[in-house]
Amino acid sequence: MIFDHLLKKKTQMPDSDNAVADSDVSKSKRVGAGRVHNFKAKTKKKKRVVHTRLSFHPKGRRSLEEQVNVFDVIKRPVITEKAANQSERGVYVFVVRSQANKHDIVGAVEAIYGVRPKKVHIAKRPSKRKRIRIPGREREYGMTSPMKKAYVFLREGDKINLT
Repeated sequence: MIFDHLLKKKTQMPDSDNAVADSDVSKSKRVGAGRVHNFKAKTKKKKRVVHTRLSFHPKGRRSLEEQVNVFDVIKRPVITEKAANQSERGVYVFVVRSQANKHDIVGAVEAIYGVRPKKVHIAKRPSKRKRIRIPGREREYGMTSPMKKAYVFLREGDKINLT
């Protein structure tokens, strides 16, 4: 041990109420003016955590008040050149609600357009800081709005009419 040479020496201690008995000297080291440090090995206690289904999924199932309308899940389709090219291959792009998950999007597409998607990919576009140039003013900055897009893949032969 590191402190063997200190523990073997017997030190003279004053007779007072704060003094450590001779039997305690083997377990402790005398430091400074009457302070005693114990050198016990501290063991860490492991915390036991019981995982339930709700601890992994804090929302759990939605209650009736939290269920949303299918027209609130899908805000609008994305009409761009890239989205038009993808729609020829059976991939449609929609702007969706920021809290919507894949199950919500599948249910909304099925309810609104009457087709069941093969799979859904989600892309989140965060808000960004943009500079606004106004003549006669100092630089001003604004923020773009965040967006969540859903790429809906349909099976062969299924189509959505967006016009």
